[in-house]
Amino acid sequence: MDNLKSESGEDLYGLFHESFDPLPIHVDSGFKPEDIIYKQVVTPLAPIGDTIFFKKRWYDKSTTFTVDKNELKFIPKPGQNQRSCEHLGDKDFDKKFHQKYLTHLDINNLKGMEIEYVYSWKVGESLIVDRSHIHCASSRIKEKKLGLTTFTKK
Repeated sequence: MDNLKSESGEDLYGLFHESFDPLPIHVDSGFKPEDIIYKQVVTPLAPIGDTIFFKKRWYDKSTTFTVDKNELKFIPKPGQNQRSCEHLGDKDFDKKFHQKYLTHLDINNLKGMEIEYVYSWKVGESLIVDRSHIHCASSRIKEKKLGLTTFTKK
């Protein structure tokens, strides 16, 4: 397990997440460059929501991707995602897909991104994916999105 730490330094063996707003484009690749990241397991605890996985991978520290110049100046504290715009490419993002799933994101932040798959949350399932996958939540949230995520490393 790749355990997160509490504020007092105790191991956290999973992360319960309760989202009232969709999460932006990010990757959960850990905070220690010497770690060999492996998989993350997402277990939905609410039936409404999707996770959008992009074809691009990221092998640096956990990162939130943005085109916002002010956000790019953010200096993370230990355990916080760094910021980057290095995910961007040249090809315009699919406007219909953006309208259906990603209206919470600036479409310019999706330039060069391609969809690998959309996971529609189902209570009782667990999704196992590589931690290098760049992903985000869809804008499809009713009231809140609730899940449990655990992380592994080799």
